[in-house]
Amino acid sequence: MAGKRKGRGLSAQDLARLTAERAQARAHAEGLAQTAALARERGEAVVQANGRLCVTSRDGLQTLFEQGGLERPEYEAGMMYRRCFETLCAGPKSNLNRDFGAPMRGFSEAGAEGFAELRAFRAEKLRQWETLARTGRAVWVLRLVAGQGRTINSIAPGGSARLANTKALMEALGAIARERGLR
Repeated sequence: MAGKRKGRGLSAQDLARLTAERAQARAHAEGLAQTAALARERGEAVVQANGRLCVTSRDGLQTLFEQGGLERPEYEAGMMYRRCFETLCAGPKSNLNRDFGAPMRGFSEAGAEGFAELRAFRAEKLRQWETLARTGRAVWVLRLVAGQGRTINSIAPGGSARLANTKALMEALGAIARERGLR
């Protein structure tokens, strides 16, 4: 009978589910706060926005941009690539679902179907941009640095491999920037 209540509040099952979801969200928020505090104690730069945490000193794109290795158009192209990449890695309960808060080509009205449609749209953009990268190395470095946020040093700490990876990334991001009209 408790599960069939109408108009009199939440059922016991719904209340238990909501309580568990709130506890999970609280634990997640506390984990983010702890991670941010630890990173700040180590002297790392941390940015928190919209439920997301970014340790910018560990971000390959951000580091390259701040050190002058990337110009603004290539950096912006890399951030566009990252947004698409992150959407493909996200589940329906992800913070990336907040995309639906703002009107965006009709996706916001559709709920879960809209999220699936958005993922398909962004997967197609990634496919197009990775085609522009032209070489296997460029696609690999693009996915690791622009997609996952890894640093060039984490892929190859020095020597000719590091230079080749940096060059491949620059060429790929340059091609994306030109395709997007940023250059």
